[in-house]
Amino acid sequence: MRELGTEYVDVLFVHGPTTEDILELTELGEMLEELRDAGRIRAWGFAGDPDPCLRLSNEASAATVLQIREDILEPAPPERCSSSSVITFGVISGALRRILDHVMSSARHRARWIAAIGADCEDSEVVASLLVQDALERNRGGTVLFSTTRPDRIKVATRAARECMHEPEPAPLRALRELVRSELNSAVTFGA
Repeated sequence: MRELGTEYVDVLFVHGPTTEDILELTELGEMLEELRDAGRIRAWGFAGDPDPCLRLSNEASAATVLQIREDILEPAPPERCSSSSVITFGVISGALRRILDHVMSSARHRARWIAAIGADCEDSEVVASLLVQDALERNRGGTVLFSTTRPDRIKVATRAARECMHEPEPAPLRALRELVRSELNSAVTFGA
């Protein structure tokens, strides 16, 4: 805490647990609750892939914060919605490259995606904006994280968020979801 220059940490995460990890959850939970009671942390939880984080969160005796990896191609299981605090991350990174590669793989794909979405789907900003909208729609009431080193991409994400606020599931987002479902991942389902 001294090194951080603070009296407390907002959220302390157990990062990257796996289903193979054997955690003494009772002992860990008690220790983290003691830190919370002492004012050293405000909250605690699990961060990483959905399955192990959800499992551990459900086993924990106290309310935990979840920070789980999720994107349009690999959405988290529906039970994530039962947690009071969900933070999603990784909403752009893997999906963006896979979608762009697919769209650019043939003139037929490119034409179909551009016609359906009404924008140039070879433009990474167009697709990234739709991926942010998708994440915000799926995690209403939660927090969606994305990282960038380019300030102009923050503007793109802000515009995407505004569009979602004014029109839930705008037509281009519906089109993207249908294209993803039909061409990239038939197992993906959407909806609240």
